[in-house]
This record gives sequence, C-alpha cells and structure tokens, in this order.
Amino acid sequence: MVAFVSPRTGDDDIYLLDPPTGQIANLTAHPAEDRDPAWSPDGTRLAFASHRDGNWELYLWSAADGSVTRLTTDLTYDGAPTWSPDGTRLAFESYRDGNLEIYLLDLAAGNTPVRLTKNKAGDYAPTWSPDGRYVAFTSWRDGDKEIYLADLEGGIVRNLTNHPAADDEAPAWSPDGTTIAFVSWRDGDAEVCVAETLGVSKTPRVWALTANDVYDGAPAWPPDGQHIFYTGYQEGEPFEVYDPYRPGTFGLFSVPVDGRLHSRRTDLFEQTFPADATAPTVASSLPWAELTQHLPSPPPPTPIPTPPPGELHPLVSLEDIAVADPRLNDAVVESYRAWREEVREKTGWDYLGQLSDVLRDPGYVSRKPYGYLTWHKTGRAVDLRFELPDPDDEGRDQLLIVRQDVGQRTYWRLFIRCRAQDGSQGRPLTERPWVFWFLLDEEKEPEAYEAGGRPTSIPPGYYEDFATIARRHGWHGIPAFEEEDYDWRWDSLGREFWHYQKPDGLTWYQAMQQIYPEETLQELFNWELCLERGQTEAVLRAKGVPTPSPTPTGTPTPTFPAEASVTNISGRPQALPLDCESRSAVDWAAYFEVAIDELEFFYSLPQSDNPDKGFVGDVRGSWGQIPPHPYGVHAEPVAALLRTYGLDAQAVRNFPLDTLRWEIASGRPVIAWVAGHVSSGTPVHYAAPDGNSTIVARYQHTVMVIGYNSREVRILDGAQVYTRRWSDFERSWAVLGNMAVIMRSSSEESAPSHDVQPTQLPLIE
Repeated sequence: MVAFVSPRTGDDDIYLLDPPTGQIANLTAHPAEDRDPAWSPDGTRLAFASHRDGNWELYLWSAADGSVTRLTTDLTYDGAPTWSPDGTRLAFESYRDGNLEIYLLDLAAGNTPVRLTKNKAGDYAPTWSPDGRYVAFTSWRDGDKEIYLADLEGGIVRNLTNHPAADDEAPAWSPDGTTIAFVSWRDGDAEVCVAETLGVSKTPRVWALTANDVYDGAPAWPPDGQHIFYTGYQEGEPFEVYDPYRPGTFGLFSVPVDGRLHSRRTDLFEQTFPADATAPTVASSLPWAELTQHLPSPPPPTPIPTPPPGELHPLVSLEDIAVADPRLNDAVVESYRAWREEVREKTGWDYLGQLSDVLRDPGYVSRKPYGYLTWHKTGRAVDLRFELPDPDDEGRDQLLIVRQDVGQRTYWRLFIRCRAQDGSQGRPLTERPWVFWFLLDEEKEPEAYEAGGRPTSIPPGYYEDFATIARRHGWHGIPAFEEEDYDWRWDSLGREFWHYQKPDGLTWYQAMQQIYPEETLQELFNWELCLERGQTEAVLRAKGVPTPSPTPTGTPTPTFPAEASVTNISGRPQALPLDCESRSAVDWAAYFEVAIDELEFFYSLPQSDNPDKGFVGDVRGSWGQIPPHPYGVHAEPVAALLRTYGLDAQAVRNFPLDTLRWEIASGRPVIAWVAGHVSSGTPVHYAAPDGNSTIVARYQHTVMVIGYNSREVRILDGAQVYTRRWSDFERSWAVLGNMAVIMRSSSEESAPSHDVQPTQLPLIE
C-alpha cells in the first residue's frame, strides 16, 4: 500500500494507492494541509505532519478506527517523521530550537522529544535504519547538501555521500539496511541514486537508477527491496516556442534496483492522476477495505461557470487591486481571488493585492517581438511586484528567488518570508536562494557573473512556497528567456520570475477568442501582420494564429469529396515506450496485406544520433525528450525499411494538405509525424554529431490519418481512434514539417490537376 501527498482537492492531503488495483482514497481529507506520511513497521498506523491546529505538528492515524492523535505540542515547526524499526519511537525534523535539527520521540513514554543533532547548519529529512542503530539525514553543514549517518550508539555523525560538487538529499534506507536511496544533482538533474552503507569507514559505492532531464526524487522502498517508488516530474505537452516544458504534474513511478541506469519510467497509476502526487511511503499489508473503512467521503467537485454559447467572456475589473488596468477574463477571476487569499492567509502579506501589470491593449507593441502575442492581452496573465518590502524592517525584501532547472530551461521559484515567524505560518527553508549577476562584483566573481549569478546560503526563518500555491489554483510561471537577443544572464528583464498565467489548456488565439470578436483578431493578429511584427511562423503556429488562406489562382478548384475515410483498418497499442513509428508502420503495412512483427521491425531499424538516419536513444526511455536523449526516428528510415518488405513506401516532407486529402479519398492511409497526440508543439533545431542538422520536437509521435470531413481529421493512434479539428491537426503536423510516409505507387495514379504531380512531390530521399 502506498501513501502519498496530493493537492487534488485544493490543499495537500494524504492519499492511499493500492498499486495492483489502482484504487485511490483520500486518507486525511482535512481543510488544513497534511504532509510527510510515514507508515509504522506493522502497517497499522501512519504518522504525518499537519497544520490543522494552527502550526506544523506530528499526528498519528490509526487504521483500526480511523482516529487521529496529536503527538507534538510545540508552537514551532515539526515535520518529516520516520519510524524506529520496533515501532516505539519517531525521528523527525524540528525548528523548536531556532534551527532545523533532528529529534527523537518515545511514543510509549510520551515525554519531551530528545534532540539528536546540534549544528548551526540545517539537519532535516531523517530516516531510521532497519537495525535501529543509525538515523540518516540531510544537512548542509559542510557547504552543499549531503547525506549523513548519526550513530545512536556511538554518537558519531559521518558524511556518507561526501560529494562537494552537487547536492544530495532525501535519504531512504533499503529494507535490508545495506543501501540508502537518495536524490542527487551530481549529474546536473535530480536523479534517484543508491549508496552502499556497509563498511562505513570507506567511501561507499554510489550509482544512479534514473536518467531523465527532469526531476526524479523522494525515493521510498517497498518491503521486497527490489524496486524503488519515487516522485517524477511529468512535463506537459510543449507549450508555445519559449516553454517546451509546459507546466506538467508530479507523478509516482517505480524503478528496479538492478544496478542499471533507467530512463524508462513505470507509472504507478493505471490512468493519469488529475493532480500532483508526491512524497510516497510504502508499507501496510492490511486489506484495502480494512484501511479505508473509516475514511471520509470526498467533497463534490466545484462547477466552473461558463457564459452562454456564442457569448464572449466579460473582462472583470478587480477594484481592490493596485495596477493600471486590473481587468481579467472572468474565467480566471475566482481562481485569482482564491490564490490571493491563500497567499495572504499563509504569509501574512497581501502580495497579490498590488501588481506590476495585468491587462494590455490588444494593439500594444512591446520593445521585443516576444511581447506582441503576450498572454497579458488575453486577460489571463499577471506580472507580480519585483519586491515585497517590509515597512517595519527598514524595507527589507521578503522575497527569495530559487533557481529551478527543468531540462534545458531555467525557471524560478518564489518564496515569501512569512510575517509571523512563530511557526504559525510557513516552514523552514531548505532551498538555496539565487543571487543574480547584477548583485555580484564581476572582478571578484567572474565565472558566477558570466553564469548569471550563483546560489547563496540558506537563511533562517519561516517561508512559504509561493509557486506551489500558484499551481494549486492553476497559475504557472514561465521559463526565463535565453534567446540570442534576450537572455536573463545579461538582461535582467529576461528573468520573468514575476510573470504568471493561466492558459487552462487553451492556445493563445483561443484565449483571445474568448474575449474579442473575430473581426478584431483578424484585424490585429492576421498571419501577415504578425510576421511584419517580428513573429516567426513557428511562434504563430504554436500560438494558434490561423494560417492564411491560399491566394486564388487559375488552378481549377479542388473536387475532393466533402468527407472520406479509409475502411477496414485497425491498430494495436505499441509494445515499447518509444516505438510508435514501428507500431504505425506495421499497422500501415497490415492494411496493404503485408504482415510484419512490431519488435522485428523495430530491431531492424538502424540506430543513429540523427533521427533522419536511424532510431535515436533507448526505446525504453521517457517520452518527451529530444536527441541525443531517447527520442525515436523520422520518416526516411521507416520508409526504407518498409520497402524491404515489398511495400513501395515513400518518405515525404512539406506534404500538401490537398495531397493528403487525395490519399485518404483514394483509400490509402498516411503515417504522419505530429507533436503529442496531435497537439501543439515546438520545432527545435538539432545539430547531429554527423554534422547534419534537422528539426526535432519534444513528444514527437506518429499516427495514421484515416479519414476527414470539412471540420475534422480522423486519426488512428495505436489502438485508439479519435478526431481532431483541421486547425489543430495542421498546427501539430507542421511542427516537424508535414512529414509523412505514403504509398509511392499512389503518385503514379491520376490525380486532380491542382495536385502535386509525382515528379514534384517533396521528397526526403
């Protein structure tokens, strides 16, 4: 049984997951935040931290009757409990002596907790060894974060990981006590690693288990010790050109502990969990029914108001917001108010009561082309104040900015120093703030200055994670700009830590359509004018700006049927995480009565660092990466391999839409390279090691086009059939340049005079 934390109902609650069945239940269901779950060794009790009584304390939930008992009563922060192997004591982190330290609590005696560590640096995230002798924890006492072992018998504290070049944190003992799993940034990204604990007088062997370009962390061991459950960041589908890691969610995954590196993730949820899921803890052999018999019923969902069909969303003025034009799209007003109130309640500051910018006139032109299609024009974006001065503390800024790299992009997390520093608001900080380049002396720190700054020491006090609160209400920050003419490392305005927006899954143009009539949009944001304003075609497609209508010529009007479909075609789910191209190819071949085994086809593809020449990376890797990481293959190698099976397959790029329609109307399916499941994406220039360049995209995927009508395209995606609007399909297909595989012999048949003729077909080969 897995317990984990999620804000699914608006605040952090602790949930139960039964991996074999996929059943999920809210264990705590309390309006206050509940975090840090820890199963007792016998699986009948769960210790956790909660703010339900006005400050962070430790509590105990009993599976026997569903009761919750408060364990600590100090007004300062207590959190992150871990059990002794005999179930009689807890180790936990606390700020009760003005600094993060590790304490021990005897549950039977019920006496005052005993302080285990004493260092001016922070000590936190304890985990008890299975033999009861050691408590492992994280500390920055030697500068960066390391994993330490406290010997409860000898009183010695030892640095286990001792890696000065990167942070290591969040330790978790294996069930047999021979290894510790932890999170490490030593390879640039947060990965789950394992260190040996035997022979503590020697440098332990350390190896990584995960290899992804996004966060993997918070490891937890199931009782068998053969796998590790952990929290992993799941990127959303690429969002516009400057945010390829569109705000995603945190999910729960497992990885085998077999000494190998794994880029493939095994999701613990049968279906996508509709909110972040973090901090797993594994134990409890009790039946699901027994564990959940005393749980409260979940609250009903809150309906989202929408205007009557055909009407525009009004722009609502937030009169109590200090800013030039305080109007927002009414679809996001309530979420903004709730976001503002939660920040005010949890920090003591009305930070969102005064803003730098909200709504911009649709005709506004900024100093950089990036601002012409800004989300400020949609009524769904706000710019925060750059500072939050405390008038009672000589104007001291209450904001801290922490750098957070996701893949190849830099984001910023804001933390607010709480007004109340008595434990009733916030938690102690465990992240290192960033000092920007313009606050450094270039002569004394030239490397840090060139890099845009450096991290600094962790300050004392209580802070609230502003970015996490924003996520709960659907508001997300954007990455810093790192463009040739606009880079945060030398232009402070490129940092963008102050910008938050709430797209709700809409493209920019769709968001504009909610508040402006189409005539206004066509006047100000037609394709040609946007190009004149410095926008690229890639940006316009990503923003959802309608493509221009073709210029009338003397060519005869197309005479395609209004709708057409390919019949008697089916597909199957792909066998491997990244072999969508092989799955599409064998399904396409089957339609033409050629049977091919999917795995045989995949393993016959050439391997290469260039997707135009072969398959890139590990087929079991994580979807959403770009070369040289696990990626996939483009059209030409697929077509070339299909020809060895006697199929006259042809790889094409820039394939016209009319020619696509003609193929479908002629009863021939087309394999198309798209972004995601026919969604928006961003083209990325990639220079392969062989010296050639090509266009790649995150979430590159193949589907078969099998039908169309005047409004929609019919898609076969593995075993699934669905439709997409023509505009959405065009935008997604264009990301990789209208790449496709067709039947070559089709071009030899008669086609309408407006069509591209055989010798004019845009070929790759």
